[in-house]
Amino acid sequence: MTIPIFALGVTGHRPHKLNPERLDVIAADIRRVMMHVQARLAPRRFICVSSLAEGADTMAAEAALALGWELFAPLPFPAGHYARDFAKGPPTDTLRRLMLAARTMNCTPNRLDLADDTEGYIAASGEMLARSDAVIAIWDGEPTALKAGAYDTMMLALFRRLPVLWIDARGERSALAVTAEDIPALASGERPAAGGEDSFLAVLS
Repeated sequence: MTIPIFALGVTGHRPHKLNPERLDVIAADIRRVMMHVQARLAPRRFICVSSLAEGADTMAAEAALALGWELFAPLPFPAGHYARDFAKGPPTDTLRRLMLAARTMNCTPNRLDLADDTEGYIAASGEMLARSDAVIAIWDGEPTALKAGAYDTMMLALFRRLPVLWIDARGERSALAVTAEDIPALASGERPAAGGEDSFLAVLS
């Protein structure tokens, strides 16, 4: 008998846009959501889909592995080239360890063939969304025009009607199940009329 799979995609900020004083809160929010997803949908196979960018992506990947989830990593560039984007020391060590634990997929054949690195990140973001049943977005509440960034990827997930749970990258507000209509209020610092984590869990299947 084949065990059904549930894949949770991740998009989020790199370290400079995460609140350094609340990293433990953000990590706990990510882990709690995964635990609740697991409890609600067991006995499925659970997969975290993360491109392993330093910051929110790696935090989610670490949480997933600690819970016994599988890890799928669509990479924006071949692994050796991608590693050059990480500072030497712990960031590179973490990336290499997670790549060894993950089933990786290079979304672009050769970084040198790309007109811009953004193309690789767009490809990886699109692959993450295509393979996910729902998405958590660790976002600071500030809309940007950056392609394949946390905001852009979250909005694409909403456009594709994937269930999205917003986690505050500042670690100050509670998680919310959001729709595209909720984003302007969220960006203005208001609390939209969106449900909390339970609302997100309720629509998962």
